[in-house]
Amino acid sequence: MLSWVLGEPNSRVANEVRSSHPKVLASWFRLKYLHIALGALALSAPILLPVNLTLLYGYYTIVSNVFQEISQTCYETINISWSQIDQLASTSHGLQNLSETFKTCRPLKCASELKNYLINMYIDLAQYNNPFKNQVAKLCDVMNSNPSLPTLEKIFAGVVATYGNVKCYVNATSNDPSGWSWQDIKLFGSNIIFSNGLKDPFSSGG
Repeated sequence: MLSWVLGEPNSRVANEVRSSHPKVLASWFRLKYLHIALGALALSAPILLPVNLTLLYGYYTIVSNVFQEISQTCYETINISWSQIDQLASTSHGLQNLSETFKTCRPLKCASELKNYLINMYIDLAQYNNPFKNQVAKLCDVMNSNPSLPTLEKIFAGVVATYGNVKCYVNATSNDPSGWSWQDIKLFGSNIIFSNGLKDPFSSGG
């Protein structure tokens, strides 16, 4: 994706980016330096989130809506899975069973370790959902393909469909991706374009 800061007719600056932060900066630059920048094109930049002008969980609500629009059955399977993970983890050998079901690289230490992994998977699928490839539909098709499977086995089938058939999943490294959800973008801007329209989770902050 590109963030553009437009200046004189024959001069423009393009900044290739892979996250929303430079896009927010492009919008901020436009507001701060009106005499220099004629406009700013920023895709998927959540400029309103830090000033509490959106729903606190707006981002996650849109992620949920994306799955629900693709398949109500898939959406319900994911919803049911959270309580099943917690219930199983609370039993004496529950974490061991979860580790085996999801082929984790190391034994799970707690239920949240698995849940955070799944949450980030769903978020990535919704946020970067290519309308031509439709990764969300691919995951849901796999989850829905065998109704007789237990819920958590359906979820694992979705993991394999997303990441491929690899040696192990969930905790391959010690890095915790959940830190992304704690980031606070303290910038402002204007003229935002969301590439997936209202299906872009960041549209809740623009």
